[in-house]
Amino acid sequence: MLYIDLRTESGPKATTVSGVDAVTLLDVDGIPGQTIPPTGYGAPPLSPSRFADAVQGRNLVLVTHGFNVNFQNGLNCLAGLAEYLALDPSFLVVGVLWPGDYVTTTIPINYIWDHHEAVRSGDVLAGYLERYASGAAGFNFVSHSLGARVVLECLVSLKTIHFNQVCLLAAAVNADAFKQPFLAARKKADRFSILASKADKVLMLAYPLGNGVGLIGDDIAEVASELGVDLGKWKPPVSAADTAGPMFTAAMGRGGANPHPRNLVINGQIPQTFLWLDRGDGVNFKHGDYYPAGTAGNNPKMPRPLKAATAYLRPALTGGNPAWPVARWP
Repeated sequence: MLYIDLRTESGPKATTVSGVDAVTLLDVDGIPGQTIPPTGYGAPPLSPSRFADAVQGRNLVLVTHGFNVNFQNGLNCLAGLAEYLALDPSFLVVGVLWPGDYVTTTIPINYIWDHHEAVRSGDVLAGYLERYASGAAGFNFVSHSLGARVVLECLVSLKTIHFNQVCLLAAAVNADAFKQPFLAARKKADRFSILASKADKVLMLAYPLGNGVGLIGDDIAEVASELGVDLGKWKPPVSAADTAGPMFTAAMGRGGANPHPRNLVINGQIPQTFLWLDRGDGVNFKHGDYYPAGTAGNNPKMPRPLKAATAYLRPALTGGNPAWPVARWP
């Protein structure tokens, strides 16, 4: 499976985004049911022409992870998703790895950096696609959590490429993100599909707190800039989403988009039961339940799931939930 690695280098210590010219293309294989070895560490990058040749005439499906996912688990969870989708050969599923892997310290504090790394990742990815993917027959995107910000920033930055479908699962962006700051993204895709769960405790608790800390961080960065003080990672990039949004704003991944664009074809809400006690397949999704086998979490030893092990899967297709947007590929 091909991966577009947007990190400065492949490996667990890469916590910043590279420039377009330094984006790494990886070809990493794994065995279903086993953990994918971190074969990307130190591997020589493939030529971008390999990517251009692979996408020629095919429907490109980009899949990406969210916040708090390290490099190796990114390999595992995205390979598991590609295996689960089982799209026909006219599609090419490509993983997008970005530095969202602060897995050992406080989430709301690190949300500041990862928010801005997501913004930068989307901008760099747009440049990479414009340069090397012009021969694709179509473009689609599936994201989880803060990966939605990577997707939306990418759409805003695109100049010549138009997407067929964009699927945002458990999106860690504000519910009104299609109003601001991603108004321009609405016109960059034929249709959007959203899947949300009010049983998502991460988006209920950590997301608004992270927003508040992020805003404080932006204020500090602005003052430091005026004083000529270099704060390194604290200094936010110029972007369509250079603040996380008002504190205590609800996440799109909990209640869906509001308001939503006309091309939002699914604004799906996963059913919840009293106190989230029912653990049935189609209800009460937690933040890590959207990708196969819970691989959207931060455990790097989570294996690539077996395609036939349906009891081991809990994406939104199980339980007959009609909201799973990937079932609507053209």
